[in-house]
Amino acid sequence: MKRYVREEGYNAVRPLFRRRVAASAISAVEVPAALARRAREGDLPKAGVPALIEQIVADMSEMIVVEVRRSALDLARSLVSKHPLRAYDAVQLACALLLSARAATAITFVCADLRLSDAAAAEGARVLKIG
Repeated sequence: MKRYVREEGYNAVRPLFRRRVAASAISAVEVPAALARRAREGDLPKAGVPALIEQIVADMSEMIVVEVRRSALDLARSLVSKHPLRAYDAVQLACALLLSARAATAITFVCADLRLSDAAAAEGARVLKIG
C-alpha cells in the first residue's frame, strides 16, 4: 500500500522495490481493496484508483508471488490462535514464514502494522517496520 499512496513510510518503502520482492498472492486482492476503501472514505481520489490497480498488477508480475496453499492456510489458522491478527494478515505472515523456510537466504518481512510486525517477530522473522 505504501508504495502506491503518499503516506507515512512511502519514502522508506520505494527503495525496497529495487531488490527482489515477494508477496502473497492475496496481495492482488488485499491492496486494491484497501485502495478502494480509502477512495470511498475520501482519502484518495476515486479517479486515480484504476491506474493504481493496474500498477499493482504490473508490479506483481515482477515479484515472487507466493501461492496460498493448504500449508499456508493451516499455518495462518495457527497464527490467529497465537496472535491478534486479521485473517489476511495471518495469511500474509504464513506465506512469508513458509517462503523463509524454503529460501536459501534470509528474508525480511516488511510491514507497517504493529500487531503484524510483533507477530512476525515473535515467530522468528526478521522484521522491518515501516511507518
